[in-house]
Amino acid sequence: MDLVQAFIKDQFQDDEEYYEEQKKKRSNPGREVQHLKKELEELKFYQELERTEFEDMKRKMNKLQKNKNSSGAKASRTMTQDTGMTSADIFDSLSDDASTSDLHEKLKKKDEEIAKLQKTLKNETSPKEFGKRMHKLEKSKNEEIEEIKNHYKGLMEQLAKQIQKANERHDDEVGKNAALRNTMEEMRQDMAFREQELEDKLLEMERGLKSVEIKTSNVEGAYSTTQQKLADVESQLAKAEQDLQDMEQKMRELEEDFEDERKEIFDKEEQRVKEMEDQNRAEIEERDHSIDELKIRLEETLEKLEVEERAHEDTVIQLKDTQKIVENLEESVDTLTQELDEAKNEARLTRISKDNEVLEVKEDRKSKMGALHEKINGLASDKIQLTNELKETLAKLKAAEKKVDLMHDNSTQKQGALRRKNSELEQLQLELRALCDKHIKENKARDMQIVRERKKWAATQNALTRELEDLKTSPAFLKMQNSSSTNTNLENASSDDLKSMVENLRAEKQSLLLQLTATKERATRDMRKLEKQLEEGKDKEADAESSMLQKFLYNKSKKIETPSTPAPKPNIYTTFKKAGNESLKSMSSMSEVSAGPSKVNRGSLSSTAYRRQLRQRKMGNKAAE
Repeated sequence: MDLVQAFIKDQFQDDEEYYEEQKKKRSNPGREVQHLKKELEELKFYQELERTEFEDMKRKMNKLQKNKNSSGAKASRTMTQDTGMTSADIFDSLSDDASTSDLHEKLKKKDEEIAKLQKTLKNETSPKEFGKRMHKLEKSKNEEIEEIKNHYKGLMEQLAKQIQKANERHDDEVGKNAALRNTMEEMRQDMAFREQELEDKLLEMERGLKSVEIKTSNVEGAYSTTQQKLADVESQLAKAEQDLQDMEQKMRELEEDFEDERKEIFDKEEQRVKEMEDQNRAEIEERDHSIDELKIRLEETLEKLEVEERAHEDTVIQLKDTQKIVENLEESVDTLTQELDEAKNEARLTRISKDNEVLEVKEDRKSKMGALHEKINGLASDKIQLTNELKETLAKLKAAEKKVDLMHDNSTQKQGALRRKNSELEQLQLELRALCDKHIKENKARDMQIVRERKKWAATQNALTRELEDLKTSPAFLKMQNSSSTNTNLENASSDDLKSMVENLRAEKQSLLLQLTATKERATRDMRKLEKQLEEGKDKEADAESSMLQKFLYNKSKKIETPSTPAPKPNIYTTFKKAGNESLKSMSSMSEVSAGPSKVNRGSLSSTAYRRQLRQRKMGNKAAE
């Protein structure tokens, strides 16, 4: 019995120590003060966060109003997910206290001790003492249960207030972000509209490029025909020059033959005259032996006179004196001279006849040469006319080539401008994609935060339900059935608050999605406006290029009508051919430059840019072929 009483005293002493500790805790509420300080700091933080968000939204709305027409207006919404604590975190900080867990553990220990004491007291004490002690224990336990309930009521009230404040703050943010959502919807509509316009204009550009390719093929065909005709003209000129060379060679041969025949005739006549003179001299010598001396003297005197005439012209006077002396002798010589004259006349007649024959041959040759010269002159005049016409055609072709080069330069400049504009459009598209990706990431983060909060709320609900079930199973809670209605009302209120918060988060997610679509549509509209301006400029340039090509083809068709027998120099043709080849090379190089890179990176481009680069590559390959 002494041992049992000592054990009971020890147990009651432990109970007294527990009550004293509880009183100390009540008198020294350090933890509750710390929780209240935390809540105040969190409220201040949320107020500052709301103020900064409101200022950011004001700034963004002003920027959007200023940059309505520009596609670079970025609408973003800073959320409270990156900064601060959520209501679930606050609830965890409030509910996951060491005090609540200690209380539960102590209550369980108390129940166990009470059960042990009941067994021992029933066996060892009187019923009065047992009833008194049990009454004291029940009082202490009921007081502790009431304290726990009051503590949980305060926590639930604080949670309800914080949830209400969070809902109000969320509603304010939703109202503030309505303008941003509208702008996002407009941007999405603009993006879709611009993409459609871009596709339509790309189709029109493809048609225009096909027409330009047809025109260039026609121009190349005309150029090839002109080259063929120029080759024919060159062959004809070569033939004409060969004919002229043959005619000149024949004329030279005829002149050489004529000179040879003339020399032969003159040689023959000289030989015949010499023979006749020799014969006459022999006859004179035979007839006049007596006059030999006189002849010798006359010959001597004649030889002297000839020598004197060749050496000195002054001796002619002396010869005249000698002629007077010889006049007497001339009478005898007259007969001889008459015979000599007759022989000379015969020689003259033969010479005249041969001269007439030679003259007739000369006249025939002259007539033939005149006809040949007339033909040569006609060919030369034709050659001069053809060369002049070819020079004119070459000048026109050079002018046309200069025009074509200017057109190519203009087209290259326009293509460069179009490429710059396309690059700008691609940059805008990339920026819009970055914005869309950013909004999608923000939405994903928001969804993840919602999932986390749901998990936290589910965990808190499970913890609360477990605690409530523990309280319901406890014997002290059976006596407090009247207060069960209040607890059920609190649970229903907390579940309703959680549902409303989840619905608000879903609505906010939908609003953000709408805002993102609006920004995309607005960006598409801006892109389409820019593309309209580009297409208007391209249409004007295409009309100008088509008119220039028509003029060029008309001039080419006029130039093709060249005469059938042209005779240009081969150097001119070679220079023209070189110029044509250089122009073709420049055209092919320009087409290769406009074609861009041969390989297209599909992953880093949009569908329209990818199609555009494929089209440019095909055009470059065609031009190179």
